[in-house]
Amino acid sequence: MKLSRTIAIVLAVSLLISGFVHIALFRLTVRFYRELQTVRLDPTNSRRFTASNAGIPELLPGQARIVFFGDSRIARWDPLPSLSNCQSVNRGVSGETTAQAVLRLDRDVIGLGPSIVVVQAGINDLKAIGLFADRADEIVNSCFENLKTIVSRAVASDIHVVILTVFRPGPVDLLRRPVWSREIGPAVEAINGMIRTLNGPGVTVVDSDSILVVGRRINPEYTLDTLHLTAAGYERFNTSIEPLLQGLLAQQGRVKSEK
Repeated sequence: MKLSRTIAIVLAVSLLISGFVHIALFRLTVRFYRELQTVRLDPTNSRRFTASNAGIPELLPGQARIVFFGDSRIARWDPLPSLSNCQSVNRGVSGETTAQAVLRLDRDVIGLGPSIVVVQAGINDLKAIGLFADRADEIVNSCFENLKTIVSRAVASDIHVVILTVFRPGPVDLLRRPVWSREIGPAVEAINGMIRTLNGPGVTVVDSDSILVVGRRINPEYTLDTLHLTAAGYERFNTSIEPLLQGLLAQQGRVKSEK
């Protein structure tokens, strides 16, 4: 009798767990399908910032503007670095690839006339290696070409580029494991090596590893999930990048350097 009751309880718990897993997978599938359709309907997210771009206040005398541009790692950056006499604008779009970022560069960066653009993008390209393992080199090279295009066009528009190397992924979430690949980590290292070569006139490369990584892994305190940072991670970034941005603005004569 006890054995039958135990078996019944185990079966009930198994069914309950199975139900929760199926619901989670269904919601994840719907979310990904919505994202896919959104990209097909509007690959440049043309309506995302229409109103907010039009509503950006005019710069006051001596004031500078910095645009933060990229994917969800930019979109989730809140609060942005605190800089004196500076207007910071967030133009991050979750799920966006570098190819999409190139398509909206004129509208969401160059058209806003910033003194500096801070760029963080590339992980959404590289995570596709989990589905297209045979195209890993192509994906990495295409990602870098897109980032170079963003950098060169911004510099040509007299915008100083601060480009961050791609944040390393954190521990892989259970639901991501079926579409994840061990090759994504090496791909991140490869693209970051390429990004570091961009440092030069009009371009400052910030090594994210020096800010977020302990040993060879991202500090667990800074990982919200596989791809995103916690508030502590962004606070760490702000502490590190604020003096750099203030110094660049001072070099441009936009604001006074704070000592």
